[in-house]
Amino acid sequence: MDTASTSGSSRAARDAAQAPAAAVAPRPTAASAEVKFLSPSRKAAWRLPDTLQRIQLTRPWSKLDARFTAVFRAYIRESEQNSIADIRISNDVDFEPCPPCDFCWTDRYIYTPGLPALRLPDGMQRGCDCDDDECEPATCACQTIGRQFYPDQYKMMDAEEATRGSRGKKHFFAYDENGRLQEPFSTFTDMPIWECNEYCGCDLSACPNRVVQRGRTVGLDIFKTKEKGWGVRTIDAVPKGTFVCLYSGELITVKEEELRGTTYEAARLNYLLDLDSHLTRLKCHVEPYERALAEKHGEAWVREEKARVEAMNEGDEDIWADRAAEACTHDHDHLAVDGCLWGNASRYFNSSCDPNMAIWPVWLSSRDFRHYHPSFFTIRDVEAGEELTFRYSGKDKSNIKKATQKQKQNEDARRLADSDVEGEAEQDEAAQDDDAPAEPELEPIYCRCGAANCKKALLFDVAGPPQVRAAKQKQLRKELQHIEARSEHGGEAE
Repeated sequence: MDTASTSGSSRAARDAAQAPAAAVAPRPTAASAEVKFLSPSRKAAWRLPDTLQRIQLTRPWSKLDARFTAVFRAYIRESEQNSIADIRISNDVDFEPCPPCDFCWTDRYIYTPGLPALRLPDGMQRGCDCDDDECEPATCACQTIGRQFYPDQYKMMDAEEATRGSRGKKHFFAYDENGRLQEPFSTFTDMPIWECNEYCGCDLSACPNRVVQRGRTVGLDIFKTKEKGWGVRTIDAVPKGTFVCLYSGELITVKEEELRGTTYEAARLNYLLDLDSHLTRLKCHVEPYERALAEKHGEAWVREEKARVEAMNEGDEDIWADRAAEACTHDHDHLAVDGCLWGNASRYFNSSCDPNMAIWPVWLSSRDFRHYHPSFFTIRDVEAGEELTFRYSGKDKSNIKKATQKQKQNEDARRLADSDVEGEAEQDEAAQDDDAPAEPELEPIYCRCGAANCKKALLFDVAGPPQVRAAKQKQLRKELQHIEARSEHGGEAE
């Protein structure tokens, strides 16, 4: 026996055992270079947030006093050009003086390279020519845009208003005399709003059709929550229909959105918001009205009413055949807003199953159908000190059981295909299941909103390579079953 080789093998084995494990690459954050370099305007780290971020990353919280928070607040006030409302920062949970300074503050869009040219449909005015510095809804060209693109909705709204007797009025703006959403705009979320703009003859301060462009008027308190990170709450009571703020950030193409989405997913950053013109048009069409009217009058009445509306539109074929309207509603090269590296207080809005805000699409200077501003409005009266929330995208609780059953069926089909099953019928059935196109996996994001009707989780599509999705499948089904059990037993799992 060769003792030298034996001792050499033992030494090699001992060295291998003592060798440190391969370092796992840390998860990127909004402060990472690979994330910042996604934005051409953030590659050079010379802006004030970059300086504040370096201080945050190199000093403990105990070394950051109130002066740091004061600088951050001053930076926000300087960046919000149109806002006249207060903004505060508070933390009663720990010693972090303010949110991470990992983005640049802006209350408008930051335009990125590669954006398609904005289109002005033929025959459409950039603005109205109303006299006396104040618009009338019956003659304002900006108000006419809504009736041109959504004749069904406006005719149904006119019919609904007519049933209110003397209070009914055929022409109205989205806002009342106090600058709040009025009926029916306040009822139907996603209802498009075209405001007057700098191309109009009316005055910014006097026109009743200008609210969002005047800036934020609601005082906000960015505060640290116990379980949800940073959130936003009101300083004073806010009535229903009040504009809170825009969702701002970088305006990017859908191709750029896909490129950035891969990096953001690895960092678990989700600030991308689609401006899908086709989807917006569908959401703003007859469906919201049918849904609301069905709750009020019943489905049979809606079917009858829909037939009546279609009959009313028999002479409106020229609207739908209008090339200007068609050119403005193509769903290719649609845009998205990236609020990761540029944004405002809307980055801190948390999700809730019982939200007090919703998003309306608002057009300001542009008349391109793809180029609107997602705007947050309150959908009920909000108390002073109440957190401002809206409902994130995702599947609701009604899909949890379906997703759970689908996961179980997929696993049963795989086990059936892998085993020696007697009977060609069973084998053929299993093969058909394997050949069927795979549905997107659903990943649960646990909800901690605390609402009485909390769904306990939101379900989002799991992206990534097939091996990653396969590895999550077994654990995913268990999590879905646990979520379902909690939902059916008042939040307590069996």
